[in-house]
Amino acid sequence: MRQVAIIGAGMGGLATALRLRQHGFNVTVFEKQARPGGRSNLLAEQGFRADTGPTILVMKDTFLEFYRSLGRDLEARVPFRQIDPNYRIYFHDGTYIDLYSNMARLAAEVERVSPGAAERLFRFIGDSARKYELGMDFVERNYAHLTDLINPTVLTRLIGTRAYENLYAHVARTFAHDDRLTKAFSFHSMFLGLSPLEALAMYSLITYADVALGMWYPQGGIYGLIEDMLALAAEMGVEIVAGAPVREIRIENGRVVGLELESGERVPSDLVVSNADLPYTYRHLIPDRHRRDYPDRRLDRMRYACSGYVLYLGVNKTYPHLQHQALYFAADYRANLDAIFQTRSLPDDPSFHLNNP
Repeated sequence: MRQVAIIGAGMGGLATALRLRQHGFNVTVFEKQARPGGRSNLLAEQGFRADTGPTILVMKDTFLEFYRSLGRDLEARVPFRQIDPNYRIYFHDGTYIDLYSNMARLAAEVERVSPGAAERLFRFIGDSARKYELGMDFVERNYAHLTDLINPTVLTRLIGTRAYENLYAHVARTFAHDDRLTKAFSFHSMFLGLSPLEALAMYSLITYADVALGMWYPQGGIYGLIEDMLALAAEMGVEIVAGAPVREIRIENGRVVGLELESGERVPSDLVVSNADLPYTYRHLIPDRHRRDYPDRRLDRMRYACSGYVLYLGVNKTYPHLQHQALYFAADYRANLDAIFQTRSLPDDPSFHLNNP
């Protein structure tokens, strides 16, 4: 039986481990942190429990299908609650809007905030749906060769959906009469570390996913899902080794032969999968002589998404008036975004996201 070593016990690493195990491989996952989970990790202190990465789940069907491929029923193992509304967005003028997954309720809410805008909303959602279909076609394909990217049909659809345009300007054309709606339906790119003032219009597919597919909260938070994946790994015979940072992916005669851990232990393997970031993998895990296509100078030229400043607050009371997710948009929205993405400075009046599970 072929041996696979996976670097990183985040959600992607665990999912890969489970799929490969299902196909008959012996799989060991090496995680440098003491607790598996990667970015989807857990902060547990003084009776409080908080997700340190993603806090909600979108595209739940993808996870349901993944579990079905393993012969398991996800919803029988991890209960889910749909978030309703998805968000409440507060604007600097004291107004707010609730974003729902139910189109009738969303249209009524948009009409409440900006009379006459419901028709514009339907046009925007239809346009975003076409981008979503295009995006899913793209990510579900394998791209083994450059020619796989040069697809006349895909290029025609990219042009037809105007996915190459600027996201904020694209949304603003629809809601030109009310910039509050432009902000409410373009901010989603920030969850990927991209300014809506710079992102491509293609990223409106995230807005569509929120509206059409809903947003879900698993019991125990997102780490509750990680815990179930770890339990499933144990059931299926996947070995998870935590607190085991990898020093190097070992390569001999042009082929991967295994890993070397920081402890000095060498782990032979037929296949290695790195779930670490691509720049980290090439810069820190692959010796220079084996990465001519990704030297440091190329990695240095890459543009990286911004990070975030996060506060975890444990309080001794509840706040019934707060939705599960709330956002506040600064009075000078553009200056706020420019401070983060251009001058890389702390804004005086920051926008922020509040998660209240």
